[in-house]
Amino acid sequence: MKVLHLPYGAGIASLSEALRVIGVHAESCSFYSTNTYNDLADYKLNLDRLSKVKKEEKLKQFFEYAKTTYDVFHFHFGETFHPMFLDVKELNEKGKKVVVHHRGSEVRRLSIARLNNPDVVVKKEWSEQRMKKRLQTLSKYVKVAIVNDLELVQYVADYYERVEVVPHALNHHKISHSFPNENDVPMIVHAPSHHEIKGTAEIEATIRRLRDEGYELNYQRLEHKTREEVVRELAEATIVIDQLKIGTYANLTMEAMASGKPVICFIHEQYRKSYPNQLPIVQATIDTIYDVLIDLLRRQSEWAQIGQQSRNYVEQFHSYSVVANKLKKIYETL
Repeated sequence: MKVLHLPYGAGIASLSEALRVIGVHAESCSFYSTNTYNDLADYKLNLDRLSKVKKEEKLKQFFEYAKTTYDVFHFHFGETFHPMFLDVKELNEKGKKVVVHHRGSEVRRLSIARLNNPDVVVKKEWSEQRMKKRLQTLSKYVKVAIVNDLELVQYVADYYERVEVVPHALNHHKISHSFPNENDVPMIVHAPSHHEIKGTAEIEATIRRLRDEGYELNYQRLEHKTREEVVRELAEATIVIDQLKIGTYANLTMEAMASGKPVICFIHEQYRKSYPNQLPIVQATIDTIYDVLIDLLRRQSEWAQIGQQSRNYVEQFHSYSVVANKLKKIYETL
């Protein structure tokens, strides 16, 4: 079995690497140099650096190579080689196995998300009409979809014959961990990829209020950093605050937990039940972040313990072998 992950995102490289750990031949291809994780991919097409004609030529060339090389095509973010998914139709005709992996913003429709989560914010790049049209077209050719958590199931379940939930994968061996020292002045770290979605304004208002009230603490917002730089900064953190509006967690929370840090994040009660009971994330919303952060700051003696629980959780539920074996079983059923 030879597997190809594409066309961009952290997952194409991490899942390929995870599959190789369990003996599956897997490779990743990144289409765009602007992708933060482009350098991690096995193949880098850098299509954004080419003219339209050269871009089409290079994409066609790689597609010709791929369809004679790989058995399983794992498309992320609902994007394939062709904007109308005609490539997927051809892959089906050639007997290739195809699965689509929806990651979040490309399917998260506000009209649905707000039914259970009134504070949620979604990216505005895509209209709901466009999302639905793409799902309708793609699901004609792909019967099985993968999502990372229960929250995303509701956006895609009506389109595919089967939806599988597979957690994010993280190579925790590459992230050294150190637990917070209760005697240090706390360093609060927040790394927003999108201010409104993450609740950055509410988080920083809380930081200012605590400082005005006399709390001694340091704060750092991580932006425009490489993944390696972010991981280094997480190592120096006492507490990491991720998002306060979406209701689930992803890469930053996992990397912070792997670093051995307590993490504050909003996990919606409807989805929390789908996670293992050992989930050590400290729950907060935009309305409770002030009280939650004060409480955690006052529990210095528990910081290291929560950090240890965080590291253990990632090792147990997000390790490469755990996630890769789930993927392999799905591929075998396609």
